[in-house]
Amino acid sequence: MFNKNRTLSLFIFPVILALFLVLCPENTNAKMYYETKTTPEERAVFAFFRAANISPDYDHWITSSSHYIDLPLSKQDSHLLKETLRLGHGYGNYDQDNDLLEITTNVIAKYISAEGEEQPRIIFKFFDQTDAYVPSFNYAYANDTISLVVNNLAGF
Repeated sequence: MFNKNRTLSLFIFPVILALFLVLCPENTNAKMYYETKTTPEERAVFAFFRAANISPDYDHWITSSSHYIDLPLSKQDSHLLKETLRLGHGYGNYDQDNDLLEITTNVIAKYISAEGEEQPRIIFKFFDQTDAYVPSFNYAYANDTISLVVNNLAGF
């Protein structure tokens, strides 16, 4: 009986190992194929469409990109599907109330030390702009541009 179990174990172990090695690369490829990361620029576009309460036109967004246009025709359909899934997942999971947008801009900042009962603070202004200047941040969406204007930006 011991020999039969040992023989069976020696047979089953290589079979399980072979299945494991065959199936693991498939999972890795699936994870790579269905990438879910989005860029800060894409999240800004999501914020625009969430505020408008409509979904982006993924086909237009993707097929207008230079990356898609430069692909061989044989790879464009696969790329369109992959990007539609990635952007759709990103838009579906974007929460405009909790997901912060990254804004990058150059400003002149000045630290003001505490005096008396006043707290220390930092003030800033945009380069070569008047106090009435309202900054906008532009993001590409297909062949269009979405401009983000932040209310009371100085309050941040």
